[in-house]
This record gives sequence, C-alpha cells and structure tokens, in this order.
Amino acid sequence: AVSLRSTLVGQAKAWLDRTHESNMSSMVAALDSERWSQCEVSLERQMALTRLCTGLATVSAPVRNFQDDSSDDNGTGDKEKKPTANVEGVHYKVVWSCLLLVEMIMTNLSAAA
Repeated sequence: AVSLRSTLVGQAKAWLDRTHESNMSSMVAALDSERWSQCEVSLERQMALTRLCTGLATVSAPVRNFQDDSSDDNGTGDKEKKPTANVEGVHYKVVWSCLLLVEMIMTNLSAAA
C-alpha cells in the first residue's frame, strides 16, 4: 500500500510539473507576442469568468443566469462578444494574455475537481 501511494504521488507530481511547464511556456509565448490591444470577450469566456468569481468554477455544466437567456445569439448565429470583461459588476478592458490565463485556471480547476 505504501509503495502504491508513493508511486501515485510521484506520478501526480510529474504531471503537475509538466502541466506547469506547459502553461508557463504558453503564457511566455502569449506575452512575447501580445499586441497589448483590447480584445473582445465572448459570452462563453465571460460565463467562465463569472463561474470562477462566484466559486462555481468546478461545476461541470455551465450555470446560466436569466440575463444570458436572450443574449446568446445576435441573429447571425455568432455568439455575442462584449468589449469588456465583467467581474463582480466592474467592467475591465482585457488583452488576449488575460483571457488565456483565465482559460488555464479554469482548465486546472476542472482537472483538480
């Protein structure tokens, strides 16, 4: 039992190290190529950001609130994009690196859940 546990801990540590290195490489590449211009936030990314801020990031199915019911489609089949990210009622201008970081955090939280 002890050897099985130590093997699992070793594999988990190796996986975390690889994942961290991969995320760091992706973030460095994104920051190096960042144009530092404001980008639009898709509805899907805004919903992920809202779940993260409300503590519902590990919920498997996205929780939709009543405000999102009618704003999914703008008539063209495309998801609606907003010029700013809304975090707890405050609007922020974001760049691509910021959205990439939020996506990485959400991926890591879902892997941990």
